[in-house]
Amino acid sequence: MLQRGTKGIQAFSETDDLFEVGDLVEAVGFVNFRTAVGCLENALFRKVGKAEVSESRPVTIERLLQPRGYWGNVGQTEDLNGMLVSVDGLVAGIEDRSGETRVTVESGGRFIPAAVVQQNGAAVFPDLGVGATVRVTGVVSLSYKAGVPTGNELKPSGAFLVMRTAGDLEVLRAAPWWTSERVQTAQVLVPLFLLVAVVWIFALQRLVSTQGAKLQEALLAYRDVERENEACQKERMRLAADLHDGFQQLLAGAMYRMDAAVTCAKEMPEALQRQLGGADAALKQAQKGLRDALWGLTEGADGSATFVNLIQHAAQKMDHWQGLVTVSQIGEERPVPPAVMGHLLMLFQESVGNAISHGKAKRVDVEVRYFNQGVAIEIADDGLGFDPKAADAQANGTHFGLKGMRRRMKEIGGNLTIESEPGRGTRVTAYVGLRKVLAGQKSPKRGMDEVMVKL
Repeated sequence: MLQRGTKGIQAFSETDDLFEVGDLVEAVGFVNFRTAVGCLENALFRKVGKAEVSESRPVTIERLLQPRGYWGNVGQTEDLNGMLVSVDGLVAGIEDRSGETRVTVESGGRFIPAAVVQQNGAAVFPDLGVGATVRVTGVVSLSYKAGVPTGNELKPSGAFLVMRTAGDLEVLRAAPWWTSERVQTAQVLVPLFLLVAVVWIFALQRLVSTQGAKLQEALLAYRDVERENEACQKERMRLAADLHDGFQQLLAGAMYRMDAAVTCAKEMPEALQRQLGGADAALKQAQKGLRDALWGLTEGADGSATFVNLIQHAAQKMDHWQGLVTVSQIGEERPVPPAVMGHLLMLFQESVGNAISHGKAKRVDVEVRYFNQGVAIEIADDGLGFDPKAADAQANGTHFGLKGMRRRMKEIGGNLTIESEPGRGTRVTAYVGLRKVLAGQKSPKRGMDEVMVKL
């Protein structure tokens, strides 16, 4: 491309002469007027000096593509073909071709390509991104439709910029992170994420609703159990008071009269004395059973809410147990349902009572053990001991005995182990799995109340 002043012309040569921008040359060749704009073909060049390169003309793409007057009509626009110009715009595309890098620039909805020769095949603009605002400086090469135009206007069909070096492209503003490709990807992913979020929120709402219903059901069940326990406690105290003030007083009066009758019976026949003695023994047995029932009824209401404290409280209230019974705890304390505490409390009373009354024990060690899924109570004494099998065979309906304790543990889903030998003391161990009880697999609704009914 040859330029002089404000005019320029394209010159094509088949020689391998190399020139630099700014070289002043003489050119000879054949003028070709078969195209819309004339050019030199088969040109020969001779360098004659060096000239200063003129400043580039800032133009727009729209101005480059404007038609100009033909044959010198008045009002024609400036001929920019072959001139050094600068164009500002957005990078619309970057393409590395064989030996050159082509950058497409957009401005005002119009596009123009600009090319620069690569050096050693390396990318010229490795950090340039689509969407960047650039200023491209290069020599304009306008293209026209084939043939000589008719009428009085030349209208370019396209334009092309030839950059001299990579420095002819200046980045005015880096490309934004949101490129068209990323925007398209976001347009696909954002609805997908929203759909996933909606599904997740819906599932979470259902989970919260389900868990809330379960929690409400558990709270209602717990409230019902608390009300039932409170009613049971009040009924126990009322029943204990009625028995103490009524039946207990009647029994005391009957025993007083029976003692008087036995005293007078010494002068009566022997058969009558035996009958009166049997009646006196039966009254004393009934009074003992009634006292045990009253003890069981009142301990569940008067004692502490925790199982260990309940056992300690019960042991302290028995005067003839003082100094003989010690209570200890192993493991972290866990809540024990009231019904289970009632059954274990009566088993504790029966075992300690037997150890002191029948076994003549001088020491009774009570140990409450807490496990991850259950609770156990162990009562060990240094008494006379006995043969458990023989005791079961001799048990009758006048007292609970070992069969009664086993029945009680079976009702709450527990296990009972009795170890004893004559002269070696006795060890009674009871274990209850709390998880089964709380889950309703074993749901004891009767505890100490049943003891009173059976008596």
